[in-house]
Order: sequence, then structure tokens, then C-alpha cells
Amino acid sequence: MEESICIVTDSNCDLPQSVIEQYQITVVPLIVRFGAEEYEDGMLSVEEFWDKAVQARPSTSQPSVGKFEEVFEHLVAQGKQVLCLTLTGKHSGTFNSAQLAAQRFGEAVVVFDTLSISLGTGLQALVAAQAAQAGRTLRGFIGRLGGLGGSVYVTVLLYTLEHLWGGG
Repeated sequence: MEESICIVTDSNCDLPQSVIEQYQITVVPLIVRFGAEEYEDGMLSVEEFWDKAVQARPSTSQPSVGKFEEVFEHLVAQGKQVLCLTLTGKHSGTFNSAQLAAQRFGEAVVVFDTLSISLGTGLQALVAAQAAQAGRTLRGFIGRLGGLGGSVYVTVLLYTLEHLWGGG
């Protein structure tokens, strides 16, 4: 029986929408907060985001366990196996949220900590999606992902440390 594998990641992945669509990657949005206002990542245009950022410092939060459960349930109900790659658990609770949600689905859902952020997470999700589309089994490529985490380096250039400092 051929496996049908879906790749899930979080919106920290920074993959272009065209790549997400081409490889049918499911993206669970992080939460963006401006004071008491909350938005799912991607709900605001770039202009709206920066207009709000002038008024209140933005912060982010991981998606809820319930959000991951909703995504996993939809895919598993279609007979899919799910590989969920998240931004590193060292900097976010996203991995833990996904891991808790996955417990409900047994072996149908595997959660993988990319040990990376931003496009480092996205590139690992892309490699997984390419392997899934090539027909590889989940067991056949999950070991390869473990090796990628240690070889992906992300360089971050900041204009100012103000927002980084304020966000913790």
C-alpha cells in the first residue's frame, strides 16, 4: 500500500506562497499580537502590520494545540500520514503544541523539531515535501531530515535590536 504523506509546518518557515502551493505544504499560522489585538500570521498585509507596529510593539506566540489538532484531523481523515516540521523548540513552544496535538493520532502524525528558524525551517519542509512527492516513504526520508538540522545555518541581519530585545 502506497503512503500518502502530507507535510505540515508553521508560518515561521518563510517559504514563498508559490512553493507552498507547488508542494502542497500545509502551513499552521503563528499568532501575532499588538497589545490586546491578535491576528493569525498572514492576516495582515505588510502595510497593515507596520502601521500597527508603530502603535504597539508586535509579539508572536505559538499556534494552539487545538489549531494543530484541527489540521492533523483533517489530513488523517483523508487517509494521509502527516510529517509536521516546526521551528525549533529551543526558541518557541510551537514544537510542544504540535507534539501534544499529535498524541491523539498515534503513528499517523510525526512531529519533527527542525532545530532552526525562518527559512532554515522552510528549507527542511521543502526537502520533506519533495521527498513525499517523489514517493519516498516517511521512514525512508525522516532519517535524512535529522542530518539536515545540523547542516542548516541561518544568518540574521538586524537594523536594530530594539524589537528583538522587546520580544525576549
